[in-house]
Amino acid sequence: MKKVTISTLALLLILFISNIYGNRMYIERDIIPSYYGYSYDINWDGHDAYLYSYISDFDTSTSYPIMIGTDYDGYNEWGRGHVQYDLSSIPSDATILSVGMEFYVGYVGQWDDEWDSHHSARVKIYSMWRNQADYSPHNGDVYTYDLFDDADDGTLFGTTGAIVMDSQFDEYYPSDTSWFDLGPACVDTVQSRIASGINWIGFGFTHYDPNEDLDEGVDLFGKLTKLHIVYQPADAPILTNPSVLPDSGDTNTFFKYSIGYIDSTGYEPDTALVIIDDSLDVPLILTSGNATNGTYSVKSTLRDTGLHDYYFRFVNSYGNIVVYPTNAPGVTLSGPYVGENLGIVNNNQARIALSWFERNEHLYINSEIPVHSVDVYSIDGACIFKHDYDKKDINFSLKGLNRKILLCSVKLANGKKKIIKYVNIK
Repeated sequence: MKKVTISTLALLLILFISNIYGNRMYIERDIIPSYYGYSYDINWDGHDAYLYSYISDFDTSTSYPIMIGTDYDGYNEWGRGHVQYDLSSIPSDATILSVGMEFYVGYVGQWDDEWDSHHSARVKIYSMWRNQADYSPHNGDVYTYDLFDDADDGTLFGTTGAIVMDSQFDEYYPSDTSWFDLGPACVDTVQSRIASGINWIGFGFTHYDPNEDLDEGVDLFGKLTKLHIVYQPADAPILTNPSVLPDSGDTNTFFKYSIGYIDSTGYEPDTALVIIDDSLDVPLILTSGNATNGTYSVKSTLRDTGLHDYYFRFVNSYGNIVVYPTNAPGVTLSGPYVGENLGIVNNNQARIALSWFERNEHLYINSEIPVHSVDVYSIDGACIFKHDYDKKDINFSLKGLNRKILLCSVKLANGKKKIIKYVNIK
């Protein structure tokens, strides 16, 4: 049989997953057992199975064995292994891609006296439903069939080839049976447990056919029996600092829409849009930073006059959708205001006096200026009244507001509309 090292198998697994999932990010995690051990039953001795159970934190680097096999003599002794892993390091909303187990096989001459000359075994791997934390630690001083039976009656995740004891101490045995893919049933089990908030999983090891009347078995180093999980994290990109500049202009103005995109798990956006008036989808491009932590922007003119609204929509390469505001399109961002392109007139040709209250409230015209007709207008995101005037020489002022009006439209007494840009506010 050709020997394949674990590093080669891991590489093949990575290539396999890459072919399936393309460039999507995935995470690999090796998990050391929290609890491990074995139950050893001697028929007709008047006891339940002897329980040997260890906590990983208390072990040496060598660790104790998991004895799996059958010793056919006058007593027909059976050994079944059990091991349990903490799943709390796997996010509850992750997508499990594969689950495998790495065996570090014991060597001939250590804890193998039960197996006579047959230092190998095929091993069935089952799910276990009893929490081994309730039974640890023990060193053969407890008699119970609880874990012994549980190690042989759960969901069967598969049967290994022959696992052979090593001939040298502390030498990793590089056979293809020292790595085992636990298959789709185990993937589904892990997925179900983490989604349900169950943060552990147990496995039972049983000799393939203890009725073959063969004295054979194998020892696995308990603490070094690693669970290898490959998963995709659930991804939630963050959108920050939305803006449109300038916030007002005319039909010739280029408005720049921008937003920050952050994806901590490394997924780039497949789709990046600003959606204007819930009808115009404009693609954004990366303008600063990098694809997973940068600013996406676009410049665009707007043909329709009046106050517009917009929101952002991204779809990342994992397939997750994120919008800003988070409840868009039901709620959108306001802006910009677009006026008609009627040219620039001198500041002295049309000035009115206004008193400014708060944003989104009305701007009221001073009472000394005659008003003939009134309708609602918008400037800098706030509503004002639009008027006809008897005279052209009217003064602008916004009380308590020290900035420039970028764009304002007034209708004069002669019926003509005028656009005033960059009116200085004192």
